[in-house]
Amino acid sequence: MMEVGSAYEGVYDFAGNAYYGVLIYQKAASSSSPAASQPAPTQEPSVSLQPIPGKSGCLQVPVSRVDATSYIEGKNDPTAYAPFRMTDGEETTAFQFSTKTTRLGDAYLYFDFDSPVTLDELWMKNGFWKITGGNDQYTRNSRVKKMTIFVRPAGSSAYQLLRDVTLKDDGARKDWKVIHLDGAENVTGVRIRIDAIYTGSKFKTDVCISEIMFVQKAK
Repeated sequence: MMEVGSAYEGVYDFAGNAYYGVLIYQKAASSSSPAASQPAPTQEPSVSLQPIPGKSGCLQVPVSRVDATSYIEGKNDPTAYAPFRMTDGEETTAFQFSTKTTRLGDAYLYFDFDSPVTLDELWMKNGFWKITGGNDQYTRNSRVKKMTIFVRPAGSSAYQLLRDVTLKDDGARKDWKVIHLDGAENVTGVRIRIDAIYTGSKFKTDVCISEIMFVQKAK
């Protein structure tokens, strides 16, 4: 396993088309072999920030690893609701966990980055963004209501509290929720604790998140 406050005024909706992209990872190229008398300099890997189409001045920060305390295994595909579904760029897939096996307050999401990054915003598609057999899974499944965000600075294994967030539930899918992270710097990992939920109309113990994206604003 690996590891990822303010009230509602820090969360709002975007209008316009959502972006579903493929994450690209890039590490710094190694330098040519130095002379025997000169040791090679240590070079930190770089992160390739990707422009988000339709969102001027916003750059996607790629996640190198994602995990969670637990998740529900699909009947035909055990990974159907695994943590990586939050970062696969597909809004109709979703990470899901059950409050039957993991209590609220004990449910964590973990995100790692290849090198230290600055995070201005966290974008989230809360709930299950899929229609199956004419049924909208967004309202049938539970969604996150309250969560706590922690960050891990470079050179440390400990997480530090960044902020508490209460998400507004619109009763329908309405693009990304945007959570301000106030330019958290030198971050190598993020941990999110799920504290409370909006209960689904049918699957009351299944908590879903379709997408999470970390964003840096262009300077």
